[in-house]
Amino acid sequence: MASMGEKEAVAELYDKVTSNGILEELFGEHLHDGYYEVGTVATISAHRVAVVRIIDEALRFADVFTDDQAKKPRNMLDVGCGKGGTCVHMARKYDIQCTGISISPDEIQCAKHLAASQGLENKVSFDVGDALNMRYSDGSFELIFVIQCIEHIQDKEKFIREIVRVAAPGAQIVIISTACRNLSPSEKSLKPKEEKTLKKICNYLHLSGFCSLSDYSNWLTPLPIEDMKIADWTQNAAPFYTLLLREAFSIKGFISLLMNGGWTAVKVILGMKTIHEAIENDLLKIVAVTFRKTK
Repeated sequence: MASMGEKEAVAELYDKVTSNGILEELFGEHLHDGYYEVGTVATISAHRVAVVRIIDEALRFADVFTDDQAKKPRNMLDVGCGKGGTCVHMARKYDIQCTGISISPDEIQCAKHLAASQGLENKVSFDVGDALNMRYSDGSFELIFVIQCIEHIQDKEKFIREIVRVAAPGAQIVIISTACRNLSPSEKSLKPKEEKTLKKICNYLHLSGFCSLSDYSNWLTPLPIEDMKIADWTQNAAPFYTLLLREAFSIKGFISLLMNGGWTAVKVILGMKTIHEAIENDLLKIVAVTFRKTK
């Protein structure tokens, strides 16, 4: 992230989302999209399942867990860990040591309480920190998860280098993000209307911007990585946005947002609404990117 002001703005946003319980009924302990079968009509109870399923689908996509126990990762880092849901799920289901990092102190406190409530204090730890300058040593983690965090990072290329740095040789890295469309060979930039839409989203949600799949390829090519794979999960995530907007823009939902979260909550919903519109216009996609650090 480029400046202390921007870092503080992101931290404040997630502090408010956490402390006010904005959308907690829908998201629970996972502040990210869900994974659905294409064409599914989402419900609140189904979304609680879908936000966990996207973690397992990402692991399956990356071929992280096999029958060979010798290849099982011993530890994991979740960058942008939110309220700790991913770490707790991974520790409980896959029995690996998990570390989460977030720039929001309130999120970290919430994550620690969640781990304690599950009796997982010895398997899960959480740190307040900057994802661009993590305090972890080179090669510390055998699995790295990044779920819808890179959108907040100003220097995305440096961020990619940083997560590769802390990855152990042979470690799998999984990134789930909202990415903008690639430019065509004849284009030098996105259309002005598209740029305006992305700027609006960034202002609502304190995002630094969106990278494209071409950006990932350009940033990763010089790094010690191999076996890069990309999947388009836009249609799998689509039911979440329909559900979110249906709940938020009902009379009951909107009044609840205003009472619990005020203008912060309204901006989050307006941002998500604009993302939904950008997805429908093929400007944005929900993508999964995975690659392995070379040994």
